[in-house]
Amino acid sequence: RNTTGTPTGAVPIPGAKSRFYTPQDADLGKYLALAIRAKGASFDSEWRFSNWTQVLIATGLLLFNTALVAASIPGGGLPDATQFYNGLLRASTAYYPFGVTGATYLSQPRLKFHVNPTAYAEYLPEDEYHYRAEITRWPWRIKHQPDTEEWIGFSYFLPDEHVQPVTAVSIYQNHAGSVEGQEENPPALQLEIAYVNQLNTPSTPVRYTPLGGEIMMINNTRTSGGISMRWTPPDSAVRLTAGGRLDVVMQIIYNLGSVGLWRVWLNGVRYEFPGMTISGNVFPAGDEGNTIFATPLDEVTGEPYGGNSKLGLYHHGMREAANVTANATAGHTEMNMYLSHWNQIFRYPTDADYGQMNGYTAVDTSTYL
Repeated sequence: RNTTGTPTGAVPIPGAKSRFYTPQDADLGKYLALAIRAKGASFDSEWRFSNWTQVLIATGLLLFNTALVAASIPGGGLPDATQFYNGLLRASTAYYPFGVTGATYLSQPRLKFHVNPTAYAEYLPEDEYHYRAEITRWPWRIKHQPDTEEWIGFSYFLPDEHVQPVTAVSIYQNHAGSVEGQEENPPALQLEIAYVNQLNTPSTPVRYTPLGGEIMMINNTRTSGGISMRWTPPDSAVRLTAGGRLDVVMQIIYNLGSVGLWRVWLNGVRYEFPGMTISGNVFPAGDEGNTIFATPLDEVTGEPYGGNSKLGLYHHGMREAANVTANATAGHTEMNMYLSHWNQIFRYPTDADYGQMNGYTAVDTSTYL
């Protein structure tokens, strides 16, 4: 259903009777939601609606211009969970509202992510530190239905004065959000900057980070023996360090088992999971496999769902005083990272180009300054 006003004014979209729907030109500016009800021979239940999403572009390709995004940030900054950029984006800032700002870097407009664990005391809860500066699509629990395909491309830059941390830093998370009663709430997929010897298996080049700054690819939905699947480009081939740039393209198909897919390209090279055995736990090779958790289930569809792509800094080690001290001792007292324009595509099995590799060219940011 779509509507230009409140959900009570929603009308059915002719022919849209499956869980997948590609917005059309007529939907621009309107709000869409999935409507479900139970129907039997002698009863009809009330309609139940998913979250309402405004259609800002109808082609499925979202082009995020950092200058426009930065201009939409309110003067008071972005406190945690603030909605901005015409309602399309959400801030995740614990706890400094100016951790995500607009900036110029290398003569280009950027988004700047900034974390300083001990500064800005007026914003910090007792015994807490500033460790997060991220953005996501709105709403936070976006709930991509099984078989949804996402392509996303972006570029990161670290300034020359960057000092390498001694704890890992997440620079991308795909996270479904938490629900009441959920005991654990890890992201499904992650890219992290490794610290020196975080992975320390010299005999396995994709499990070895001797220099620090290597990019780790982590899939927490593909596990064996309680261990999550993680690997790096071999021989420290891709690192993000002072003055460096990282170009990322990912293709995700949200699902369980072999239907799921996570492909990662770093600086133009695809790094397929090579397969490995860790402490007797076998991880089969290939990019096919879980990309979502089996639970929780969507309250409306009763199915598991895909997460929200988070861009920015999650300096999770900085949640603990010992790590704040260890990083400060090494000269790492704050972290800044810059983001290029970025692109996303969402496709569905009914789309003609579903699963096609033309998504790579559409979202790739390697040619952006």
